[in-house]
Amino acid sequence: CFSRCSVSCLWRMLSNTLNFTTLLYTIKFEFQDMSSATPPKGIKHANGEKQANGENVDNARKKGKKGKKDVTESDSSTVPSNANDLIRQLELSFNAKLDALSKVIEAKDKTIATLNQEVGSLKAEVVELKKGFNFMSKETSDLKNEFHEVSKNNEANLAELHNKSVDLEDRSRRSNLVFFGVNELSDKNNTEDCEELITQLLIQNKLVPPNTVSSNLLDRAHRLGPRKQGANQRPRPIICKFTFFKAKEAVLKNSFKFKGTPFGVAEDFSKTTLDIRRELINKAKIAKSQFDFVLSYKVNYRRLVLKYQDPETGNTFFRGFNLSDVQSDGAWAVPKKFIPSNRE
Repeated sequence: CFSRCSVSCLWRMLSNTLNFTTLLYTIKFEFQDMSSATPPKGIKHANGEKQANGENVDNARKKGKKGKKDVTESDSSTVPSNANDLIRQLELSFNAKLDALSKVIEAKDKTIATLNQEVGSLKAEVVELKKGFNFMSKETSDLKNEFHEVSKNNEANLAELHNKSVDLEDRSRRSNLVFFGVNELSDKNNTEDCEELITQLLIQNKLVPPNTVSSNLLDRAHRLGPRKQGANQRPRPIICKFTFFKAKEAVLKNSFKFKGTPFGVAEDFSKTTLDIRRELINKAKIAKSQFDFVLSYKVNYRRLVLKYQDPETGNTFFRGFNLSDVQSDGAWAVPKKFIPSNRE
């Protein structure tokens, strides 16, 4: 933009100078014509009087010719000399201005060349920057891909670690049982012996032999959660750790004897496992209510087991399901052999 404006200004200056030069030469040629030309007849010269008619015509003509000659010689000696000096001064001024204009043009040319060089350098830098940007984009893309791979691996590792931690927690609880419906003392200042309460409960309901001693049966026992306020509140459950795993299995196997009593017993698991078991039980209830061939259900750790009865033969059989196998519509519970298209 700067170079185009400079060239335009220089062009206008040059045009004005050329017009001025043309004017000077025009003035010079007019002065030369004036010095060489003769005035027309009837024009006054020195005295400005009119020529008379009659007898003084010849004398007047002679005097007029003489005056004309004197004026012409005087003008030819002074006017061209002044015109030439003026023209020479104008030419010198014009040449000086032309030299200055040439220097300005030369300086502008140098500036334009410098600007072109700088623009070339900038273009080269832009090209290098584009190359660097492309390289960085590629590096960023590679890093993103690596990050996604690492994230996937980390997610898989975290899931595996979570499953292992849940499994370890469940294994640490494998000797525990939780008892429900055991009344607790209303006086919070008096402490109760939960081990003795559970031992007597098992003896009274014949889940253990009558001569069983609490110190040989239980390692420790206590209530779960804070004490609840109010007279009609349910008693807090008691969690017990059995001294031997086989004793715990024997009590769990005979837990059907609690039927018809306010007491109950359940295995102790981690929260994750409890949530899975709760979901499986809800799905099993839905399947049992929808299909008559589903007789009963049972949850073994994290696996649901359904008991079926064939409507045609009356035979019973079992099928197991994981949480991933269970669907919300209940079609998962229908065995393939009960589907008409498969039997045909």
